[in-house]
Amino acid sequence: MHELLGTRISHYRIVDFLDHGGMGDLYVGFDEKLKRKVALKSIKAEHKLMAESKARFLREARVLSKLAHPNICQIFDYLEGHTTDFLVLELITGRKLSEMIRIGMDHHQKLKVAEQLAGVLVVAHEQDIIHRDLKPDNIMVDENGQVKVLDFGLSRSRQDELTLQLASDSRGKLNYEGFLKKETGKNGSSAKLTQIGMVMGTIQYMSPEQARGEDATTAGDLYSFGLILQELFTGKPAYEDNINFRTLVSKAAVGDTLPIAGIDTTLAALITRLKSLAPAARPTAVDAAEKLAWIRNKPVRRRKKILFTAAVGVLVFFALAMTLQTMRAVRAEKTALAESAISKQVSGFLVSLFKVSDPSEARGNSITAREILDRGAEKIETELKGQSLVQARLMDAMGNVYVSLGLYNKAEILLEKALGIREKRLQRDHPDVATALNNLALLYKNQGRYKEAEPLYRRALAIREKTLGASHADVATSLNNLASLFQHQGLYALAEPLYQRALSIRRSLISPDHPDVAELLNNLALLYYARGQYERTEPLFKEALAIWEHAIGPDHPDLAISLNNLAALYFKQSRYAAAAPLFQRSLAIKQKALGPNHPDVATSLNNLAMLYRAQGQYADAEALFRQSLAIREKALGPGHPEVARIQYNLGRLLNEQKRFVEAEVMLRRALNIYSRTAKVNPQRVAETLNECAQLLRRTQRSEEAKVLEARAQALIDKQNHLQDKP
Repeated sequence: MHELLGTRISHYRIVDFLDHGGMGDLYVGFDEKLKRKVALKSIKAEHKLMAESKARFLREARVLSKLAHPNICQIFDYLEGHTTDFLVLELITGRKLSEMIRIGMDHHQKLKVAEQLAGVLVVAHEQDIIHRDLKPDNIMVDENGQVKVLDFGLSRSRQDELTLQLASDSRGKLNYEGFLKKETGKNGSSAKLTQIGMVMGTIQYMSPEQARGEDATTAGDLYSFGLILQELFTGKPAYEDNINFRTLVSKAAVGDTLPIAGIDTTLAALITRLKSLAPAARPTAVDAAEKLAWIRNKPVRRRKKILFTAAVGVLVFFALAMTLQTMRAVRAEKTALAESAISKQVSGFLVSLFKVSDPSEARGNSITAREILDRGAEKIETELKGQSLVQARLMDAMGNVYVSLGLYNKAEILLEKALGIREKRLQRDHPDVATALNNLALLYKNQGRYKEAEPLYRRALAIREKTLGASHADVATSLNNLASLFQHQGLYALAEPLYQRALSIRRSLISPDHPDVAELLNNLALLYYARGQYERTEPLFKEALAIWEHAIGPDHPDLAISLNNLAALYFKQSRYAAAAPLFQRSLAIKQKALGPNHPDVATSLNNLAMLYRAQGQYADAEALFRQSLAIREKALGPGHPEVARIQYNLGRLLNEQKRFVEAEVMLRRALNIYSRTAKVNPQRVAETLNECAQLLRRTQRSEEAKVLEARAQALIDKQNHLQDKP
C-alpha cells in the first residue's frame, strides 16, 4: 500500500507513513546527512504533470521559505523525482488542535494557543501572505504547548490571482483536496489552471466573502481565526453539527454562526469583531494579538485597580494638604519668580488629579472621579484665593471635563471665568489666552451658539499663528476647530481648506498613525460625506478607524465616534448588515464610558433608530428616537438644534405611519427651534420644511404646502450660492 517505504530520495530515507492528503501523502523520512527525522510531503503521481498542482506545490515551498517563525512548520528542502516530488519539512510530534479541543485545555493553555496563532497571522500578513485555509486540523500543538501552523498549500500573496476550485465530498463537507477541473487541450493531455473567483478553502472556517466566491484578503484569515477562537474557548464549532452542505454554504456566505456564550465578555467581544460581516470592521492581526495579550493580563490589572482605588482616597487628602502647604509657602515668598514656580507645581499636580474625571480616562468608572471634580470646583475660589492664574488653569481643566460629561451649565461658569482671568492678567496675545478662547468656543459650539463661537475660534487661531508660527501643532488644532464650526453650519467650502491645511501640519509633525491624524481624517471624511462624495469618504473613515483601534484601545469614546461614522456611511449606502454591528458597538462603548444620559449616547440611539426605520422596524425605531429626544432635551435644553433634529426624525417616522397629527406636532416643533437658532444648517431646515409640506399635501392642504416648499427652495438656493463662493 505504501510502496515508497524503504526507498530513498536524495539523502532522505523514507521510514514511516503518517497520513493521506488530497494532493499526496505524508511520510517520515530520515536525513542521512544530518542524522535527523523529517517529514516528507509528496505530490501524487497523477497530479505531478498537472500544471496547477505543480504550481501549488511549489507555491507552498516558496511561502514556507519566506516565513521563518517558531509557530510555522519549517521547510528544509524541495526535491524533484521521476514519479513524485517532495517537500522536506520539520517533523512535528503532538496533536491537532481539533483533537486538543475535544480533549480539553485549561484557560491559560487556550490563551497561549490563541496568542501564538495571532502571531503567525501577523508574520504572514506582513509578508502579504494569506493562508486561506486556517482551521484546527491545520494546526498542531506539541507536547510543550507550542503551536505549529501547517499546510500553506492554499496560501498566496495578495498579488497572486489564482484560486482553487472547491468541491463537496460525500460527507457534505467542502474539500479542495484532489479536485481540479481538468480541460483537455489539443494534445489530449493538458490541464487548465483553476479559474479566478472560484471558492476555495474549508467552508466551516471560511469567511463570508470567500464563501461567496469573492477575492480572499487578510481580513478573511482574521474571520477564520475568529471561528477557531470561538471553538477553542467554547468547546463547540461555530456551526451546528450535521447540517447539510447547501445549508452550510448559505450560512457561511452571510456569517450566520452560532452565538458565543459562557466565556469572558471581553474575549467574546473580540471574537464578535473578528466575525464581523464587513471585512473592514475586523481587527488586523496585530490588533488581535495585542488584544489577546491585554486579555491575558486582566488579572494583573484587576489587582492594580484595587490598589489604585485604595490610593485615590489618600491622594485626595494629600492633594488638599499639599495645596494648603503650597499656599503658605507662596505667601512666605516675596518674589514673583518663586510664586510662579510653586504655582506651576500646584496646578500641575491638581490637573493630573482632576483628569481622572474625563470619560476618556475613566472608561465608565467615573463616580469617585466626579465627586473629586465637584469638590475641586467648590473649593477652587476659596482655597486658591490670590493665585488667579492657577485658578484659571484649574477652571479650564475642570470646565473641559464638564463639557466632556455633557454638563454644559457647570462648564460655562468655569470657562468664562478662566478666560476673564487670563485676559485681565496676561498679554492679549498670550498662548494661554488662546487656550481659554478655544475652550469656551468649543462649549458654545456644543450649545449651538455658533455666532458666539466663531470670533473666539478666529481670535485663538490668530494668536497661535502670531506667537507659535504657521506650522505649529496648536495652529492645526485651531484650524480644525474653526473648520468643524463651519461644517456644522453647512459651510463646506469654507471648512475644507482649513481641514486640509491642519492635516498637512499634523502629518509633517507627528507619525501617520497618531490619533491626532485620525481625528482630521475623520473630520475631512465627514465633510465629504455631507457633500455626498462617498468614494472619497470611505477610505478616510477606514484609515481613521484603523489608527484609533490600534492607538486608543477598544473602549475609548473616540473609537465609538469612528465606528459610528463608518456605520453611517454604510447606512447611507443601504449596506445595513455592515452598518448594524458598528452602530451597536459604538452605542455600547458610549454608554459604558459616558453614562446613559450623555448627548453622545443620544446620537448613537438616533442613528440606530434610523437603521431600524429603514428596515421597517417602526416600533423599535420610535422607542429609540424618543429615548434620544429625552436625553437631548435634558442635556442641551428644549431649544437646541440637535433636539430639533431628533424631532424631525421622529416626525418623519410618524408621517410614514400616517399618524399625521403626531407627526405635524413634531415637525412644527423642529421648525420653531430652527427659526430661533442663528446660523443653523440650512439643509436641515429645508429637509424639515419639505417633510412638513409632504404631510400637508397628504392631508389635502396643498396651498399651505406650497408656502413651505418655496421657503425650502429659497434656503437651498442660498446655500448653493454660498458653496460656489471661492
